[in-house]
Amino acid sequence: IVVYIFARNNRDKRMEELEERNRAVEKELNILRKDIIQDERVIQKEKKEFEERFENLKNEMYFKYKNYVNRDYLDRILNKDIEGVFKEASEIEKEYETTMYRLSQINAERNVVESTSGKLTEIVEELEELKQEREKLLNYNDTIEIAKEVLKESYDELKNNVGPEFDKKLSY
Repeated sequence: IVVYIFARNNRDKRMEELEERNRAVEKELNILRKDIIQDERVIQKEKKEFEERFENLKNEMYFKYKNYVNRDYLDRILNKDIEGVFKEASEIEKEYETTMYRLSQINAERNVVESTSGKLTEIVEELEELKQEREKLLNYNDTIEIAKEVLKESYDELKNNVGPEFDKKLSY
Protein backbone atom coordinates (compact mmCIF):
# COMPACT_ATOMS: atom_id res chain seq x y z
CA ILE A 1 0.00 0.00 0.00
CA VAL A 2 2.87 2.34 0.83
CA VAL A 3 4.48 1.52 -2.51
CA TYR A 4 1.20 2.24 -4.28
CA ILE A 5 0.81 5.61 -2.51
CA PHE A 6 4.42 6.48 -3.28
CA ALA A 7 4.03 5.47 -6.94
CA ARG A 8 0.77 7.38 -7.18
CA ASN A 9 2.31 10.53 -5.67
CA ASN A 10 5.28 10.27 -8.03
CA ARG A 11 2.93 9.75 -10.97
CA ASP A 12 0.80 12.75 -9.98
CA LYS A 13 3.89 14.90 -9.50
CA ARG A 14 5.30 13.80 -12.88
CA MET A 15 1.95 14.51 -14.59
CA GLU A 16 1.89 18.01 -13.07
CA GLU A 17 5.47 18.64 -14.20
CA LEU A 18 4.68 17.45 -17.72
CA GLU A 19 1.53 19.55 -17.90
CA GLU A 20 3.42 22.62 -16.66
CA ARG A 21 6.18 22.02 -19.18
CA ASN A 22 3.61 21.57 -21.95
CA ARG A 23 1.93 24.85 -20.97
CA ALA A 24 5.29 26.65 -21.03
CA VAL A 25 6.14 25.20 -24.44
CA GLU A 26 2.71 26.19 -25.78
CA LYS A 27 3.15 29.71 -24.40
CA GLU A 28 6.59 30.09 -25.97
CA LEU A 29 5.27 28.65 -29.23
CA ASN A 30 2.43 31.18 -29.31
CA ILE A 31 4.83 34.03 -28.57
CA LEU A 32 7.13 32.94 -31.39
CA ARG A 33 4.22 32.63 -33.80
CA LYS A 34 3.04 36.14 -32.91
CA ASP A 35 6.60 37.47 -33.31
CA ILE A 36 6.92 35.83 -36.71
CA ILE A 37 3.63 37.27 -37.92
CA GLN A 38 4.55 40.70 -36.59
CA ASP A 39 8.04 40.52 -38.16
CA GLU A 40 6.57 39.52 -41.52
CA ARG A 41 4.18 42.47 -41.42
CA VAL A 42 6.97 44.88 -40.51
CA ILE A 43 9.18 43.47 -43.28
CA GLN A 44 6.43 43.83 -45.86
CA LYS A 45 5.68 47.38 -44.75
CA GLU A 46 9.35 48.40 -44.76
CA LYS A 47 9.91 46.71 -48.10
CA LYS A 48 7.02 48.64 -49.64
CA GLU A 49 8.26 51.92 -48.14
CA PHE A 50 11.77 51.21 -49.33
CA GLU A 51 10.62 50.43 -52.86
CA GLU A 52 8.62 53.66 -52.98
CA ARG A 53 11.54 55.73 -51.66
CA PHE A 54 13.94 54.02 -54.01
CA GLU A 55 11.67 54.65 -56.98
CA ASN A 56 11.31 58.33 -55.98
CA LEU A 57 15.07 58.62 -55.57
CA LYS A 58 15.65 57.08 -58.97
CA ASN A 59 13.24 59.52 -60.59
CA GLU A 60 14.89 62.46 -58.83
CA MET A 61 18.32 61.27 -59.93
CA TYR A 62 17.19 60.81 -63.51
CA PHE A 63 15.65 64.24 -63.57
CA LYS A 64 18.58 65.96 -61.86
CA TYR A 65 21.40 64.31 -63.85
CA LYS A 66 19.70 63.53 -67.16
CA ASN A 67 21.94 65.99 -69.02
CA TYR A 68 25.20 64.80 -67.41
CA VAL A 69 24.97 61.01 -66.97
CA ASN A 70 23.76 58.18 -69.12
CA ARG A 71 20.60 56.52 -67.74
CA ASP A 72 22.18 53.03 -67.80
CA TYR A 73 25.19 54.28 -65.82
CA LEU A 74 22.91 55.82 -63.21
CA ASP A 75 20.99 52.53 -62.87
CA ARG A 76 24.27 50.65 -62.25
CA ILE A 77 25.31 53.13 -59.54
CA LEU A 78 21.95 52.92 -57.82
CA ASN A 79 22.00 49.11 -57.97
CA LYS A 80 25.40 49.05 -56.24
CA ASP A 81 23.92 50.89 -53.26
CA ILE A 82 21.02 48.51 -53.12
CA GLU A 83 23.41 45.60 -52.50
CA GLY A 84 23.71 46.82 -48.90
CA VAL A 85 19.96 46.58 -48.61
CA PHE A 86 20.08 43.04 -49.94
CA LYS A 87 22.70 42.15 -47.32
CA GLU A 88 20.40 43.45 -44.60
CA ALA A 89 17.49 41.55 -46.13
CA SER A 90 19.65 38.43 -46.13
CA GLU A 91 20.42 38.91 -42.43
CA ILE A 92 16.72 39.34 -41.69
CA GLU A 93 16.01 36.17 -43.66
CA LYS A 94 18.62 34.28 -41.61
CA GLU A 95 16.99 35.55 -38.41
CA TYR A 96 13.62 34.37 -39.74
CA GLU A 97 15.07 30.92 -40.53
CA THR A 98 16.57 30.75 -37.03
CA THR A 99 13.18 31.60 -35.54
CA MET A 100 11.50 28.95 -37.69
CA TYR A 101 14.12 26.41 -36.60
CA ARG A 102 13.47 27.26 -32.95
CA LEU A 103 9.74 26.92 -33.60
CA SER A 104 10.28 23.43 -35.04
CA GLN A 105 12.40 22.54 -31.99
CA ILE A 106 9.59 23.66 -29.70
CA ASN A 107 7.10 21.61 -31.71
CA ALA A 108 9.36 18.56 -31.42
CA GLU A 109 9.71 19.13 -27.67
CA ARG A 110 5.93 19.45 -27.36
CA ASN A 111 5.51 16.16 -29.22
CA VAL A 112 7.93 14.49 -26.79
CA VAL A 113 5.97 15.88 -23.84
CA GLU A 114 2.69 14.68 -25.33
CA SER A 115 4.05 11.19 -26.02
CA THR A 116 5.53 11.01 -22.52
CA SER A 117 2.18 12.06 -21.13
CA GLY A 118 0.52 9.28 -23.14
CA LYS A 119 2.99 6.71 -21.84
CA LEU A 120 2.44 7.95 -18.31
CA THR A 121 -1.31 7.49 -18.76
CA GLU A 122 -0.73 3.91 -19.91
CA ILE A 123 1.46 3.27 -16.85
CA VAL A 124 -1.22 4.71 -14.57
CA GLU A 125 -3.84 2.44 -16.14
CA GLU A 126 -1.56 -0.58 -15.75
CA LEU A 127 -0.90 0.40 -12.13
CA GLU A 128 -4.66 0.53 -11.49
CA GLU A 129 -5.10 -2.92 -13.04
CA LEU A 130 -2.26 -4.31 -10.93
CA LYS A 131 -3.78 -2.75 -7.82
CA GLN A 132 -7.11 -4.44 -8.55
CA GLU A 133 -5.36 -7.76 -9.17
CA ARG A 134 -3.42 -7.36 -5.90
CA GLU A 135 -6.65 -6.71 -3.99
CA LYS A 136 -8.17 -9.80 -5.57
CA LEU A 137 -5.16 -11.92 -4.61
CA LEU A 138 -5.22 -10.55 -1.05
CA ASN A 139 -8.90 -11.51 -0.79
CA TYR A 140 -8.09 -15.02 -2.06
CA ASN A 141 -5.25 -15.27 0.44
CA ASP A 142 -7.54 -14.22 3.31
CA THR A 143 -10.12 -16.81 2.22
CA ILE A 144 -7.47 -19.54 2.09
CA GLU A 145 -6.16 -18.59 5.55
CA ILE A 146 -9.69 -18.73 7.01
CA ALA A 147 -10.31 -22.12 5.35
CA LYS A 148 -7.02 -23.46 6.75
CA GLU A 149 -7.96 -22.28 10.22
CA VAL A 150 -11.44 -23.86 10.02
CA LEU A 151 -9.98 -27.15 8.75
CA LYS A 152 -7.41 -27.20 11.55
CA GLU A 153 -10.06 -26.56 14.19
CA SER A 154 -12.31 -29.24 12.67
CA TYR A 155 -9.45 -31.73 12.56
CA ASP A 156 -8.52 -31.03 16.20
CA GLU A 157 -12.15 -31.41 17.29
CA LEU A 158 -12.55 -34.62 15.31
CA LYS A 159 -9.30 -35.99 16.71
CA ASN A 160 -10.30 -35.16 20.31
CA ASN A 161 -13.94 -36.34 20.10
CA VAL A 162 -13.86 -39.28 17.76
CA GLY A 163 -10.52 -40.66 18.75
CA PRO A 164 -11.26 -42.07 22.28
CA GLU A 165 -14.61 -43.66 21.34
CA PHE A 166 -13.15 -45.15 18.24
CA ASP A 167 -10.24 -46.55 20.27
CA LYS A 168 -12.70 -48.16 22.74
CA LYS A 169 -14.68 -49.82 20.02
CA LEU A 170 -11.54 -51.13 18.43
CA SER A 171 -10.26 -52.66 21.66
CA TYR A 172 -13.34 -54.98 22.05
